[in-house]
Amino acid sequence: MFQKHRRLMQHWDNVLPGKTLAVAYEHTIQDRELQARRMLDWIGLPWGENCLDHTQAEGIVRTASVSQARQPLYLNSVARWKKYDQFLAGVFQQISQS
Repeated sequence: MFQKHRRLMQHWDNVLPGKTLAVAYEHTIQDRELQARRMLDWIGLPWGENCLDHTQAEGIVRTASVSQARQPLYLNSVARWKKYDQFLAGVFQQISQS
């Protein structure tokens, strides 16, 4: 599955060179302000302190994830995979080779 994702992202990087921005959720958790500034800069929007607390936004949410839109960032899944490290060795090997 990861290989399909990687191929898809490579496709968009080839079709739209310089038009995609990779954002790792773990990096966003580690340094929310840096990543928020990076994303806003990428799309040409100005920085505002309210960007750090999306839970207080007052706009209408029109997505399937409306119930999650005002929730704090989900921290519990960061590094959760480490519990299964011994079972994922083959997967990591495949990822590094692709």
